[in-house]
Amino acid sequence: MLRLQYVTVYVTDQDRALAFYRDFLGFEVKMDIGNENFRWLAVAPKNDQTHLVLLKVTPENPHYTDWSSRIGKHSGYIFYTDNIRETYEELKLKGVHFPIEPRQVDWGGFEGTFEDPDGNQFELVQAPNW
Repeated sequence: MLRLQYVTVYVTDQDRALAFYRDFLGFEVKMDIGNENFRWLAVAPKNDQTHLVLLKVTPENPHYTDWSSRIGKHSGYIFYTDNIRETYEELKLKGVHFPIEPRQVDWGGFEGTFEDPDGNQFELVQAPNW
């Protein structure tokens, strides 16, 4: 059976990204290995099987042009919460920037958009009570 293990978030500074995901969002470090040329840094919400790889984009990388163009854009990744208002207030108090505050949407749920320090955007969603 297949399962999704890793998704990549391209960043300019892995230590700054780590501080955000760990200290602001409460993610756990799942893997942090490497050397002076490369670092594999993966984080995830507690008890989650899918890890975010915080991958630093450097000019030496052959994919630099493509990967660097993805920094600061909407990731397409969606984080679910049982209480969007509570989660939103908690994250705002920690200094997380929401370019789009949570609001009710046509399908009955609630959505908001937050950013990491590189401007990568993520959806925060609460499903409706059907």
